[in-house]
Amino acid sequence: MLIFDHDEYHWYMFIDKNGAHVVQLVRGKLLVAEMVVLGGEVVYVFAHSNAHDEHVFDCMVATPEGTEIAYHFVLAHAFESEADDEAPRLTH
Repeated sequence: MLIFDHDEYHWYMFIDKNGAHVVQLVRGKLLVAEMVVLGGEVVYVFAHSNAHDEHVFDCMVATPEGTEIAYHFVLAHAFESEADDEAPRLTH
């Protein structure tokens, strides 16, 4: 799955009531895309910024040959904390 960021889009990342890690891309009230990340397989996340001031997150998984990128996120601007009664979540 390939999802592109846009100035009018916002990313919502949260863990649902069943423990699934959910990534949603929203424009206004319209859900543009949704992806469930198998967080139990991710051994660590490598976060860095690139030359275009984008924030890059590589979610690494273990394989017999070593580690490799399972999920790759590139965000155009930094995260902002959002107050939420149910569970903490980050918005982009």
